[in-house]
Amino acid sequence: MTKNKVTTTTTMVPPVEILAKKTEETFLDRLKKEESELNEKCEKLGDFIYSGKIDTIDKQQARLMRQQLGLMRNYLDVLKQRIQLL
Repeated sequence: MTKNKVTTTTTMVPPVEILAKKTEETFLDRLKKEESELNEKCEKLGDFIYSGKIDTIDKQQARLMRQQLGLMRNYLDVLKQRIQLL
């Protein structure tokens, strides 16, 4: 005799406050949040690169990280310009 297992899943429903906050967030708010997060990542990567710790990793990885930082800074500049226009 085989027993069938019944599994149920529950979905967490976020509180009303969280839902309300998400809907109140504007496009400008999202751009500013993205700018802030990207700026923090640029600072951390820059700190790593300029601390000399980058010399402890593979040369190709180091080159790519420097390139990545440059691209991230360009993207950050674009975000700042877009925010200024709004």
